[in-house]
Amino acid sequence: MSEPQKNMSAAEINKLICAYVAAFPDVLPASAVPEQMRKGKVDKDGWVEWQVTQAMVDHVSLAALENQQSIKIPVCVREYLSSCCHLLEQVHSSAYQDTLVMMTPVPGDSPLQPLAELIAAWRPLIDCGYFPIALWGDAWGPVCIDISDASKEPAPLVWFDHSELNTVKERSRASLHSLAKPLYPGFREFMLDILTPVSPH
Repeated sequence: MSEPQKNMSAAEINKLICAYVAAFPDVLPASAVPEQMRKGKVDKDGWVEWQVTQAMVDHVSLAALENQQSIKIPVCVREYLSSCCHLLEQVHSSAYQDTLVMMTPVPGDSPLQPLAELIAAWRPLIDCGYFPIALWGDAWGPVCIDISDASKEPAPLVWFDHSELNTVKERSRASLHSLAKPLYPGFREFMLDILTPVSPH
C-alpha cells in the first residue's frame, strides 16, 4: 500500500458525500427515509428521493456510544459520523474492479444506530484491534480500520472474509493477522475511492 494521506475532516467528507449524491441521486422506500431527509413527494409506488441533511452527531452522542459499547471510536470515524446525515449504502470501489461496498449510513432519525449494529455484529474484531466501518462485496465480510497501533494515524484499512473468520476458534490478534486483507493505506483513500463519481451503477 502507498503512504497514507492525513485523515479527512468532517467538512471534507460532507463535501464529498454531497457531490456524490448530487451526481447520483437515489430513491428508497418512503418508510426507510426520515421525513427531514425526503426530497420532494412520495411517488405512487411509495418511493421517495432522499437528500443529505445537517449532521446530528456531536461529541456528546459519540461519547455515549463509546461508553455504552466500551470502545474508542477512531478519529476518522468520528469525522465521518459528524459530517452529515445520509442514506448512502451501496457504492462501488474504482480501485478494486468495481467491487460493491456496503457503507454505514447515517440516518437523520437515528444517526448512530447503523454503526452500533455493525459493532455488535463484529465486536470480537474490535477486541483484536480491528474497527468495522463497512462491508466488502455482497456482505463478504467487514472492512476494518486497524487500530492496533494508537500512534499510527492515519491507520490502514483491511477486510476479512467472513467464511475464513468462521474457521477461527479462538479469535486473537495473532490468529486474525494473517486473515486481514490490505485495502487502503488510510480512511481518506477509502472515501475518495468509493465516493469519487465515475459512472452510475
